[in-house]
Amino acid sequence: MNIIIVDDEKLATTRLERLLKELDVQNVISFNDPEKALHHMLKNRYDVIFLDIQMPTITGLELANKILDIEPSTFIVFQTAYEQFAIDA
Repeated sequence: MNIIIVDDEKLATTRLERLLKELDVQNVISFNDPEKALHHMLKNRYDVIFLDIQMPTITGLELANKILDIEPSTFIVFQTAYEQFAIDA
């Protein structure tokens, strides 16, 4: 399983990456810049994407729409500390 984590907070990506590896998930990559992540995803496919919702330059919701245009079968998990985004996600 190929997993990508996109969150502008380095601590959040590091922690989730560590937790996934503890569960023996080996193919995990993370980005703190959503634009760089999108560029990477144009060339690589992922089964699961963990997305922060509130990020600079592009929101996780906007990024999710772009990702689903590229690969509609991608499973997206939104992560946020802001409850007002839960409905949109």
